[in-house]
Amino acid sequence: MDKYHLCVSTQCQVYKPSKIKNKKVQKAIEATSNLILTDRNQPINAFYHGSNGGLSATAGESWQIQDYSYFNLIIDGPKSLNKIFKLPIASEAVLNNFLDFDKEQFYGSNHSLFRWNKKISSLEIKEKLIKNKLMNINDDVLNLYSIERGSSGRVTKLEIQTNKVNQSIVLVKDDIRRVLNFIPSNLFTINKLSDDLWLLRGGGFGHGVGLSQSGAIEMAKLGFSYKQILNHYYRNAKLKKIEILSQ
Repeated sequence: MDKYHLCVSTQCQVYKPSKIKNKKVQKAIEATSNLILTDRNQPINAFYHGSNGGLSATAGESWQIQDYSYFNLIIDGPKSLNKIFKLPIASEAVLNNFLDFDKEQFYGSNHSLFRWNKKISSLEIKEKLIKNKLMNINDDVLNLYSIERGSSGRVTKLEIQTNKVNQSIVLVKDDIRRVLNFIPSNLFTINKLSDDLWLLRGGGFGHGVGLSQSGAIEMAKLGFSYKQILNHYYRNAKLKKIEILSQ
């Protein structure tokens, strides 16, 4: 429809081209030319994001789409962490313990939003809801509840209780971050501070599905090859040459 395959926004790929070509980037492009990640001989949906907060998400808990076999729930760090944390994340209490754990143990912990705290008021929430035509100006926000979480502990249904009797607003999966766009990711717990103030404790930036850019950078610095990094984030996906797929 747009007459091109990719745009430079978050819809496809954020790309801010430099006037000076980076030789290492050019070398990486040339070395992997014509290679494509596949599943059952078809190109995969190679989703990626800034930071997963140390814990990846499945596609089905982040968006209202089917799950894919190559998006596995993983603790994003050395295998020793799998002995400490059992998946799936069963409760908000377990998620709080995860967020409290030494972040240096995970891949990509240098990201500025690997761990974050956000204080949000009822007025801030109300303004976002009005902007998205989900609330009238005369209504008020009374409370926030996580009523459903995915297997990674991410909030998949967020209930916003209003002053209208028996009427609340429920945001589902990616709509949570789209509407309340001051929330960096859906990996968070809710702590009520007062009648109109909440503290969200969370981790990561983005949807958390597939490759974590900050995690991949750290893995590369630790000596992992690009094939090992891709296999870590896209389990069982196969690297193939594009020419083979076209036959």
